[in-house]
Amino acid sequence: MTIILKRVVKTENEPYLSLYFEVSSGERTTKKVLLLDASRYFELKLKKGEITREVYEALQNEAKNCAAYRRGIGLLAYGANSSRALERKLRQRGFDGGSARAAVERLGEEGFIDESSDAVRFAESCVKKLLGERCIIARLREKGYGREAMSAAEEWLSEIDFTENCKKLIEKKFGVFPKGKKEAEKAISALVRQGYSLTQIKNALKEI
Repeated sequence: MTIILKRVVKTENEPYLSLYFEVSSGERTTKKVLLLDASRYFELKLKKGEITREVYEALQNEAKNCAAYRRGIGLLAYGANSSRALERKLRQRGFDGGSARAAVERLGEEGFIDESSDAVRFAESCVKKLLGERCIIARLREKGYGREAMSAAEEWLSEIDFTENCKKLIEKKFGVFPKGKKEAEKAISALVRQGYSLTQIKNALKEI
């Protein structure tokens, strides 16, 4: 097999290079294009001309990592993700485990992923929706936030008056809390599902 790097083209307004190859095996020749970070290209000190199969395979791996990194940036543009969630989404989009992990690590190092801040912001949005603490914590765990991020969110949540929030939810959801036994039990069950404890619910009812 003969592999020749024919030309290198810079991507306009982006730090990437398109590498154009001709790969020949016997009488068959195919053309391939790999997109790499410009910095990696110069670090590898590549030159146009024939390269070894080992170098070409290494470049293919670099291209996979680059593609996963770019897709990761795109996913983060739609909303915050924990490292674990972002890696899972990249895998779901066809990237192998190594490329997904490399992309997530790089995005974290470059400051695109700040789990603690993201977790607190998510908790804030949940509080605005009048969700209870238990529900918020469960949702944070489902999103895959790590111990440090969870601690930051729990510390922020410790300052929230969930009894007051429960009171607001009762007024919003029911207007007047049901007086019949069965209806009251159903209402309490609904509030528990929203993440409030029985103590918070009872205290909220006393204040209404």
